[in-house]
Amino acid sequence: MKVLAGISLILCTSWMGIAQDSLVNKASKQLYEAELNFANMANEQGAKEAFLMYLAPESIGFDATTGMPTNAKEEWSKKEMKGLLTWKPFATEITASADLGVTTGTWKLVDSTKTTVQEAGSYVSLWQKTPSNTWQVLLDIEVNHTVINPENCEEYFPVFKPEALTNGQVLAERFAFMNDHFYWKNAKTSTNPYEPHLDEKVVLFRDGITPIIGKKKALAFLEKNQDKSLVYTGLKAIASKAGDLACVYGIVSGKTKQGKPIAGTYVRIWKQEAKGVWKITQEVVKIAR
Repeated sequence: MKVLAGISLILCTSWMGIAQDSLVNKASKQLYEAELNFANMANEQGAKEAFLMYLAPESIGFDATTGMPTNAKEEWSKKEMKGLLTWKPFATEITASADLGVTTGTWKLVDSTKTTVQEAGSYVSLWQKTPSNTWQVLLDIEVNHTVINPENCEEYFPVFKPEALTNGQVLAERFAFMNDHFYWKNAKTSTNPYEPHLDEKVVLFRDGITPIIGKKKALAFLEKNQDKSLVYTGLKAIASKAGDLACVYGIVSGKTKQGKPIAGTYVRIWKQEAKGVWKITQEVVKIAR
């Protein structure tokens, strides 16, 4: 009987794993389709209509002059946009609990004739699944840089499957927030501040430069360009129910060499690769204008 019970348990566990894989893969496809539908709507009807359709009521954006968080949906309702938005996702990642996902890609704002590029850059969007099984944008941030051909971007759509994690959503938020804080604090004094914290496929986003993709390039950039005098103050962490992924956002502050105040925003996406081991997969630092 014990043998039969053991076999039954294995079969049950295997079936549950297959069912979960199916659920997550389905959700991943739905998230990618939501991104494409948003992109099509923005291109055909305008950015304002698309954002108002897909932003969650409590969605988070960031003020262009102070860097402080704002309600993105409320801000977009006040905007008057001229031109059409071309939006191209090249990476989509979803959590094991299929409730939270991250998309990154490129964007262009063109005139009504679609011949003149007015602005261009890259974006990171955090999506959440609603009780009605649809997807809405919970957080969105963009950087501006020269136009890049999205066809040259490597597309990857991983489903994150860490080893068994015992901490749930609340603990994941706490651990990610703590890791985020010490990542910045250690950067001031540690001889090797960045390498232990970066995922192999990490992407750095900054205004004025195209995305820096991969750990090797990210390390070279940070070691040469990171301003260690800036202060990164985390405001909130948002984690998946599975506790495998968390988004931490906050403000950047400091002063220039001339004594002028600096204000900005940062967003980091953290993955828990194994129990207690967190890595940065995307980092956006945007200094307010």
